[in-house]
This record gives sequence, C-alpha cells and structure tokens, in this order.
Amino acid sequence: MTSDLYLPLQPLLPPLLALTHTHLTAGHAHTYLTLCVLRSKGRLVEEELKTVFTSAKSLEAQSEKYSLKEDRYEEEIKNLSSKLKEAETRAEFAERTVAKLEKTIDDLEDALTSARTTNLELQATLNQTMEELNSC
Repeated sequence: MTSDLYLPLQPLLPPLLALTHTHLTAGHAHTYLTLCVLRSKGRLVEEELKTVFTSAKSLEAQSEKYSLKEDRYEEEIKNLSSKLKEAETRAEFAERTVAKLEKTIDDLEDALTSARTTNLELQATLNQTMEELNSC
C-alpha cells in the first residue's frame, strides 16, 4: 500500500536517492517523501474543496431560484383559490335565482290555468245567456 502512495513521486526518486546517499540519512529521506505525499494529497484535497465549494454555490443559486418560483406558485394558488371561491359564490347565487324563477314560472302557469278555466266558465255563461236572450 505504501508503494501506491509514492507512485506520483516516482520521477522525483532518482534525484532524491542521490541526495539521500550524500546528504540525507534514511530517516530524513522517508520524512521528505512523506512530506511530498502529504503536500500532493493536500493539493488534491484543496481541488476537491474548490469543487465542493463551487457545487455548493451552484446549489445555493438554484435553491434561491426555486424558492422564488415556489413563492410565485403559492401566490398563484392563493389567487386561483380566491377566484374559485368567488365562482362558487356566484354559482350558489345563480342556483338560488334559478329556483326562485322556476317557482315564479310555476305560479304563473297555475295562474294562467286558473284564468283559462275562469275564461271558459265565463264563455259558457255568456253563451247560455245569449241563447236565453235569442230564444225569447
């Protein structure tokens, strides 16, 4: 596993080994290699952090955008709910008006039937009176 850690550093090994033989002890070389590995990992972590930060900013912008959309939709729902209530109120009023008009029509039809009956009775009485007058 430790050999995998040093793979990115392979190009540095020949000059490092030359330094190791002349100036550094084995412990210093290992410390130097560890330092190089840690710096490399640190750069990778910094790049990942930048990527995460960029993604977070993007998500925040999207969140604000969708929050505004949600607010607009909620306002539209309120407006449509208000319009629905108004339409329901008008429909109820129209139903009551229709019921009143139907009752008025029924009353007028009854009155017309009664007037026709009275008219027929008056015509019969008139005809009978005319016949009595003519027979004299």
